[in-house]
Amino acid sequence: MSDTPPSTLAWRGLAPLLVITPGLMALSPATVGVFVPLYALIWLGFRPQRFVCWQAVRSPLSLLIMAVVAWGALSSLWAVDGSLALEKSLKFGLVCLPPLWAAQILRVRGTDAQVCARLFLWGMIAGTGLLAWQTFGDVLLRDPLLGRETLNAAIKTNVPGAALAILAWVLPLARSHLAGVQRWLCLLVMVVIGICTLAGDGLAPVLALTAGAFCFLLARLTPMTCAALVMTGVVAAHFAAPRLQSLDLARSVEPSIQHRMDIWALAGELSAERPWGGYGFSNSGAIPAQQGAMTLTGLPREFPLYPHNILMQVQLELGIPGMLLFYAFLALLLKAAIALPPAARSAGLALIASALAIWLVGYPLWRSTWVCWLLFGAVALGSISDGGRHFKQRQAG
Repeated sequence: MSDTPPSTLAWRGLAPLLVITPGLMALSPATVGVFVPLYALIWLGFRPQRFVCWQAVRSPLSLLIMAVVAWGALSSLWAVDGSLALEKSLKFGLVCLPPLWAAQILRVRGTDAQVCARLFLWGMIAGTGLLAWQTFGDVLLRDPLLGRETLNAAIKTNVPGAALAILAWVLPLARSHLAGVQRWLCLLVMVVIGICTLAGDGLAPVLALTAGAFCFLLARLTPMTCAALVMTGVVAAHFAAPRLQSLDLARSVEPSIQHRMDIWALAGELSAERPWGGYGFSNSGAIPAQQGAMTLTGLPREFPLYPHNILMQVQLELGIPGMLLFYAFLALLLKAAIALPPAARSAGLALIASALAIWLVGYPLWRSTWVCWLLFGAVALGSISDGGRHFKQRQAG
């Protein structure tokens, strides 16, 4: 194993990624889906420890992502739109794998946790400041560059608001490696994110912050119970989603929730027609409209691009094999979070729970913006957790 000091590894190209990405998410979320994997790919190209890279490539999480890509590409043979399934599945692999490998290499090699915590803090200060400016100014700062004006900016700031609400739970870990003013800045950033969450538009940021807070506190007491509760909650949500439409209370909730219930019920019906192969990777929006109208809203029986629930989306598009791959990946992810050093364990479980809370009611699974943001969270968590040093101590023992 190379004798390169951890601090050198931390500074060697990692600094811009940790500092730039939160601000980029606040200004232009879609750009994150290109910047993070491209940056990770370049970073990997300069790593001298080739055998460590190979360890990351053949790790269980990496192999599961490759299996999803392979099954998604194969689904192009029976998909509604075969070219779309092939294109999107291959793109998913290109987006996911470089940041995942980078996070795993950091976990093995180790970094200077204090340096990385400081870099991450400055990045979050920039991202949170830009989010607050846009939230309370009801403006999108990218509009002048694009030569336009968004009338209801709150709809668009919902995305970076939810993203920063997810990553906020890494800040307590960063705080544990810092001192003085920087420790107070970590708390201040979390408070500002909370204020923006309550002042912004939409339910997603609130869900992320609430689920993250609950799991962060529970994981400090009993991480195994927290992980089991996350998995149980996901399974229960998956089972319940297509059945909520038939409950009496469904007619008393607000229209946006009724629309989701209708969509989930439709996804359940269509999944039953193609239980094994599904309709093809990223093909939810390509499924033709069905006859009749939705039960609760009376809207046409069709998907607005995606089912607004990643569990229903995976089941609809990739069938039972896709669902098995999803649950296997989630189980390994929770296992990896539990294996983190104690100070990082709560942050890891809170990050996973807050992301799932949003994905169960909102954003699509395959969109590169969200996938790359969560993988950036894994890179940040891995660089601050000091996991590499723990790994070396175990190896030496």
